[in-house]
Amino acid sequence: RTADTAEIESRSRRPKDPIIDCANSRLASLCFQQLSFSHQRTVCALAYFPYFPHFPRTVPHTMLPTTRKRCSAYLGLLTAVSLLVQQHRHVEALPGKALTGSNMNQRLAGMEYAVRGTVVIAADRIAHELEEKTVEHPFDHILFTNIGNPQSVGQKPLTWPRQVMALADLPDEVGVDHPLASQMFPSDAIERAREIKKALGGHGTGAYTHSQGPLGFRKDIATFIENRDGGVKSDPTSIFMSNGASAAIQDVLTALIADENCGVMIPIPQYPIYSATIDLLGGQKVGYFLDEEKGWDMNLEELGRALNDARSKGIKVNSFVLINPGNPTGQVLSKKAVQDIVKFCSENGLVLLADEVYQENVYDENAEFYSCKRAAAETGLLDKDAIELVSFHSTSKGLYGECGRRGGYMEVVGFDPEVEAHLYKKASAALCSGVPGMVMADLMVKGPKPGDASYESHEAEKKAIYD
Repeated sequence: RTADTAEIESRSRRPKDPIIDCANSRLASLCFQQLSFSHQRTVCALAYFPYFPHFPRTVPHTMLPTTRKRCSAYLGLLTAVSLLVQQHRHVEALPGKALTGSNMNQRLAGMEYAVRGTVVIAADRIAHELEEKTVEHPFDHILFTNIGNPQSVGQKPLTWPRQVMALADLPDEVGVDHPLASQMFPSDAIERAREIKKALGGHGTGAYTHSQGPLGFRKDIATFIENRDGGVKSDPTSIFMSNGASAAIQDVLTALIADENCGVMIPIPQYPIYSATIDLLGGQKVGYFLDEEKGWDMNLEELGRALNDARSKGIKVNSFVLINPGNPTGQVLSKKAVQDIVKFCSENGLVLLADEVYQENVYDENAEFYSCKRAAAETGLLDKDAIELVSFHSTSKGLYGECGRRGGYMEVVGFDPEVEAHLYKKASAALCSGVPGMVMADLMVKGPKPGDASYESHEAEKKAIYD
């Protein structure tokens, strides 16, 4: 209502004109300031739309009509706002520097990671102003919700894992063997800490471990997976512990993207570690749209369209990312939907990356998490060795919410042994992931048992988080 959208759109499509950037920036600033608060939020949200550069030709048919209309209306303005943001990001190189923005790795320079991007940088600045009281604001603090960081927004840490962690960190004489230990810690925490120390080879939490993680921890993870998936076998030697799920995801994508023509199918909307890492590695993002009208469900027709379109352009699509439960959409896929996806990947020769870090965050009483591995087993694909699957889990989400510990793991199933060996080599190059994170991951998959001293209090704390 405050500017001619067509004029903004026309200008934004001619970015090489030296006058246009300035005109766009001024027009965008004025136009943005005149929008209502709710409309400003719409523009900011759209600014993080993963495929904005291709927006005019990729508006999904699955998007609600009102959303499509609003997106089209804001397209020109958003383009100009993006130019404004890019203009503010530019920093002149210091004289005499060997490494500059122009000669550095341009894949890194061009990588976008919205959850740590422009908005968060601005929020950091404002938070500093609030702390130093250098600028007045009509609020006294900032609540950061750009990433899933449960404890930063009020989720309380669970007591029992912290007790075990403390004892595992302490030298024996002031920890598990201290004469007053039983007065300060429950008996099952002391016993579990002894198990942790034994699994670490008696070296404590300050020493390197096996590059995949201590075998005892990996055995506990395998048992957890088997119990979760109704007895489907899990091999501890195919489990890699990692610094959160993120590091494992990056390792697998590194193996997958052999050249600039390799493509990875990713959901839209998606958690941007996938798009960012693919850009950094020089691969091709192949977006498939989730069906908003059906609660962000999968649409096999849409999956086929995305895959065929990419392959018709000569892109070697070799993998498929599934985020279930969804991030940021929160949907929990049905058993049939997950089975359809594993079949789709098997039939089309795609390595399936199953991001399952939110598997405990199921709040709909009518929904239940169903893993890709179980789907592969129950459709016969595992027995036929007809699928290549890697699944990820993390201590950062769920009821633990221990993001700062950086604990996680991946389980590799059906991979070529040579590829698995190279993944081990990649893990070995980093020596091992953080030991405190590995300890927390082990505690996540093997908590107090019924009858243990901490069982009832531990379960009550977890229930309180849900409630």
